Amino acid sequence: SVVTQTTTKNQVNLVEWLKRMVAERRVEEVLDPTLPEAPPSKVLKRAVLAALRCVDPDAAQRPTMGHVVHMLEDDLRFRDVRRRCHTPH
Repeated sequence: SVVTQTTTKNQVNLVEWLKRMVAERRVEEVLDPTLPEAPPSKVLKRAVLAALRCVDPDAAQRPTMGHVVHMLEDDLRFRDVRRRCHTPH
């Protein structure tokens, strides 16, 4: 698929906005303010970086869905292992 890079005068290009937020270290500001609980910063950053890779202008550089799942699961596995290590038996 093609990622549209054109906008009219009053539109904001979502991909460019997200890239700018990452570059300015304002990733937390991309969250929906109505979320009941914000994800951990590390998890949010990983999800945003995965999203940006999925919209790479060069389609050949975009990850497969399987790769995306692995990128997002890494934090879940670490969190589960850490939880097991800190939970009393």
